[in-house]
Amino acid sequence: MKRVVRVKDWKRSVGINVAIGLDVASSDVRLPNPLMVAREFSEDAKSYAKRRRVTLLRRREIVDFLDSHAF
Repeated sequence: MKRVVRVKDWKRSVGINVAIGLDVASSDVRLPNPLMVAREFSEDAKSYAKRRRVTLLRRREIVDFLDSHAF
């Protein structure tokens, strides 16, 4: 399975505009269900991601995520 992945190593929360950008980029290349890894996400970004099937993954959750998904 191929998917678009974006990693943001910021000290602040990732906002909705970045989540939308990832979603649009993923649609442009016709790869569904993009994934973003960051320290934290704004509530607006979380809400948008839930509606649009964008996976938001905090850095500390990455090992659990990888263990539960076959790549």
